[in-house]
Amino acid sequence: MSPDRNPLLCRRVAEAVEAIRAEPERADSFWSTLASDYATTSAPDPAVEAAIAARDPAAVEKILEDWDRDRRPRPLEDRELLKKAMKAFRKRLKLTRLDDESRLGVGATSKGSPSAIVGIVPPNDYPEAIWAELARQGRLVDCKGGMYGLAEEAGWRS
Repeated sequence: MSPDRNPLLCRRVAEAVEAIRAEPERADSFWSTLASDYATTSAPDPAVEAAIAARDPAAVEKILEDWDRDRRPRPLEDRELLKKAMKAFRKRLKLTRLDDESRLGVGATSKGSPSAIVGIVPPNDYPEAIWAELARQGRLVDCKGGMYGLAEEAGWRS
């Protein structure tokens, strides 16, 4: 996968529809790419396949809206990728906090206070697009500067 290509199928579908609307003269190329992208999914949704086959941007936009509002399950690959990324984020945050809590203070024992870390730079095993999508969904909070925090901890979840 090229570095500029979004790893999330739902975002690639959205980008394709935006490109179709912006450049109607190249719509055939975008529809072909969209059809081949969606053909690789392991659990295709017949409604999505039909909308792509019909080359109906309005129908695809409706599906995108349903995905964003959780009225329709996202593609399986996207759900699994986001779940793995959240697990990796939580693990990295936990380890970062444990490291902070175990630092030695003035004396010979650890400082004994809880960590004040609320945000971290996410694991680089996943591209920035994954973290941006999790923040867009409200599961993470973008703390700016490439750092993210857990929305559920701070009560930021909408």
